[in-house]
Amino acid sequence: GDEIVWTNLFRHYISCLYLTFVLASLNADDVAIDPEEIPIEGLADDHVTPIAATIQDELFTNVFNRCSLQRLILDFTRTEHAVRRDELLLYLKHIHYVTLEEIQSVHAAYGFAPEAERPSALPNPPEIATSIPDLIQRLHDEHPDVARPALAALFSASNLLFENMNLMQKYIFYKEHNEAETPARMNRDLILLDFPKVYLSQLPRILYPEWYLACFLEECRNSSVWAHYGDNHKGACLIFDAAEHLEALELQLKCIVDSSKFMDEDSGKTVERPRWEYCTLPCQRVRYQEEPKELDFFRSIGVLSTGRILSTWYTDDAGNRSTSSDHIGPGDQESWREAYWRNFYRDIMIKTQDWAYEKEVRMILSNSLIDLSEKSSRKLSYRFSSLRGIIFGINICDRRKLEIIDIIFEKCRKENRPSFEFYQAYFDHEKNSIEKSRLNIKIPND
Repeated sequence: GDEIVWTNLFRHYISCLYLTFVLASLNADDVAIDPEEIPIEGLADDHVTPIAATIQDELFTNVFNRCSLQRLILDFTRTEHAVRRDELLLYLKHIHYVTLEEIQSVHAAYGFAPEAERPSALPNPPEIATSIPDLIQRLHDEHPDVARPALAALFSASNLLFENMNLMQKYIFYKEHNEAETPARMNRDLILLDFPKVYLSQLPRILYPEWYLACFLEECRNSSVWAHYGDNHKGACLIFDAAEHLEALELQLKCIVDSSKFMDEDSGKTVERPRWEYCTLPCQRVRYQEEPKELDFFRSIGVLSTGRILSTWYTDDAGNRSTSSDHIGPGDQESWREAYWRNFYRDIMIKTQDWAYEKEVRMILSNSLIDLSEKSSRKLSYRFSSLRGIIFGINICDRRKLEIIDIIFEKCRKENRPSFEFYQAYFDHEKNSIEKSRLNIKIPND
């Protein structure tokens, strides 16, 4: 990224910490803040009051000056190495306590907190070694074969050291105060100790929408799969008939296609009613590769509206546009969005080789058009005619088998289905795999 997006990233961190600090104050120690409540998406323009904007601008100026952030950002722009999560985490931890001090100070100055809560002394922190990006770049240039693993180990070890220090601080504090795990304690830990790490874990929320998946297998011969997902061989495996189409599989499921609003006569409130229909949904085979695909954070932001992306991330105070926004051409937003969704579906179909034994097939739902935040909206029904058979696990008990058979027979009678396939799984020592044997179970006549 260039100077514009890096500046906006650090401003974004300061803003999120400030808003989370305010949220904790409003909760009055009664409610613990869920990490997903951290305002990663930011506040809409009509929710930012003039005083809030003034406070945040003051925070930006003070933290940037005290931590020499602009010098660090300029060093980023002069190097070519990718700043990864563990490295960025170190920089965020460096500015974290300074930002908290400035938040407390500005709250007291504006009368939002007692003057006694203003920090009595704000010593300048040690400056970030601005030579670090240059040293990293030299290592990449002179020793490219060892640079990445060596740096990954260094930053990982540094962050583990921080984690250990945080754990000891929590232990000492609560040992001295003999305090139970209360919402107040959890909020204190979040803001004082855990925020940098939690912030980075939540930051991907502005990249792509929430997505949900159902996982299928192309085959069920692997014993580890049965152990992990089949209740240690005590479960059952459902066999679906899926249609082949353009190198993908398709299955019909009943899902929400749109919704309508109407006035509820009893409550007098507007109620939204979803409309469910059977739709053909694609199931795509997972691709396995040696390393996970890298993601360019600054060029992958897409959940926010285009206007907010441009103003919050890709523009500086003088109105200059970042080079990281080149993929959003003027008047060409449609092609950008098409590429955005194409990359989204491509990337979530990739796993490392460690999982190749699963031979997984994924069906994806995303919040792009329909709100899927409620679990009930994600419980999709399949046509019973699509269920070809069931394989009983090696360790499943007879009582469970009989319960399943009874349910299946009842469904067959309702839909006038003449037959259904039942199988028993067993371990084949010659093939060293789980195989299945057809059971001669026929639907009884009424």
